[in-house]
Amino acid sequence: MLGLDLQLHPPYPELGLAPAAQALRFYDPQTGTKLLNRDELEQLRQALQEENELIQQERDAAQQRAEALAARLRELGIEPQ
Repeated sequence: MLGLDLQLHPPYPELGLAPAAQALRFYDPQTGTKLLNRDELEQLRQALQEENELIQQERDAAQQRAEALAARLRELGIEPQ
């Protein structure tokens, strides 16, 4: 079961304005944890995808360095293990 949290802007009596809804968020009432909205989920997904791409690039570069080092050792007559 999810709860619903409604946050309001402060009133502006000098302007004759009532509070307006700022955010409507779902939350887990057992833990009190607010759930991410659609935009936040998309931002998180993109950030994680970019991070995974960087990690993969680093792995590829490390693999290329290892292969180059192994080739150099073979040229020197040393068999890499």
